[in-house]
Amino acid sequence: DGHTQRLYYLTLKEKFLLRCVQFYLTHTWETVLELTLELPVNSFHTVKFVNLGFDHFNAEKSDKDLIRMQVFTNQIGSMCVCYSQLLKDKQDLIYKIVLIHKDCSKKFKVSLSSDKSSQKLSQLHPLFIPIGYYILVYLQGHFLHCINTRQPELLCHSLFLAGDEVNLGLQCEPVTATVLHTEDRPSGQLLDLAGGTIHSAELSPVFLLQILRSDARPRCPSSKSDPQRLAALHCLLVYMGDDPNLELKIIEWLCDNMNPFESFDQVQEFILASLYRIVYEKCLSLDKVLPYSSIFEKKEVPVCLLEIPGVVCTTELHIETDFKGKARGAQRFWSELQWNTEK
Repeated sequence: DGHTQRLYYLTLKEKFLLRCVQFYLTHTWETVLELTLELPVNSFHTVKFVNLGFDHFNAEKSDKDLIRMQVFTNQIGSMCVCYSQLLKDKQDLIYKIVLIHKDCSKKFKVSLSSDKSSQKLSQLHPLFIPIGYYILVYLQGHFLHCINTRQPELLCHSLFLAGDEVNLGLQCEPVTATVLHTEDRPSGQLLDLAGGTIHSAELSPVFLLQILRSDARPRCPSSKSDPQRLAALHCLLVYMGDDPNLELKIIEWLCDNMNPFESFDQVQEFILASLYRIVYEKCLSLDKVLPYSSIFEKKEVPVCLLEIPGVVCTTELHIETDFKGKARGAQRFWSELQWNTEK
C-alpha cells in the first residue's frame, strides 16, 4: 500500500495470519494489524515476488493456484481482504470478502456451469476490482457481483448479474489482466500484461437506469427483479447521486412508477438514500447512525431481498482482528490510516 506505506503479508502457523506492517519516515516499522484467515493448508504451491503480477523470468502461470488474494484500502476508511478459492472439481467457486472496517466477512459460493469445466483453473478465478467503496467480483462468462462494502448487511444492496448480462467489454483476456489500485481514483484500472494497455472500469449510470426501467421478465414475478432494482437505485443515488441530470432521470422514473414494488417502496428509498448521501459527504462518521434504507424497518424482510438465486452466502460477524502498536484499537487504526493518506 504505497499511499500509507504499509505492507501486507501472509504467514502460516496453526492458521493463516495476514499481517500489516507500518513503515515510518524515521526508518522504523511496527506490526499494526493481524487477521486470522480460514484457508486450506496447501493453498499456495509457490510464493514469488513479481512486478505488477508479472514475472519476466517465468511468463507461464501455474494452473495449480487454488487461492487468489488481494487487499484493498480506501480513503473513506475501508479495508477489504478479497480472496477466491476454486474447488478441485471446477464446479463451484468460493470467494470471500473480509470487511475489516465492518468487523464482518461475507463468503459466497457460486455454482459454475458444467460446460465451462474444460477451462483452466487460472481462467476460473474472478477479478477483484475496487471502484470507490464497491468491490467488483467479475468472472467472464459467468457472473458480475458489485458488492457494497459500506452497507453490506443485506444482499439486496449489492448488485449481482449472471448470464448474458455479464460483459465488462474487456479487450483482453481476464487471465492476462492485473488490477492497478490507487485510492485517489474513483474508477478501477486493469493492466493488460500481454498488450501493455491500461483499461478503466467504471459503473455505468446508463446501464443502472436500464435496470430500473426494465419490466419484470415474462412468467417471472416482479419480486425476482426487485433486488436488482434496489441495488441499482442505491448505487445511482448514493454513489453517483451528485449529478443533477442523473437525479432528474431517477425522479422521472419515480413519477412513472408511483405504486410501490412488491418488496420495497421506491419513494422511501429515494428519500433516505438521498439524505444519506448529502449528510455523509459532510461528516464521514455519521454513516453508523444514519438510516440507509427503509428495508431495515420492515418487521419481516421479503425473502427475495435476503438471497441471491444460485448463490450461497455465509456471514461471519466479529472477525478475529488484532490491532497492535500505535493502533491499539479500530478507531486508532483508521485515524492513523486517514492521517497517512492525507499527508
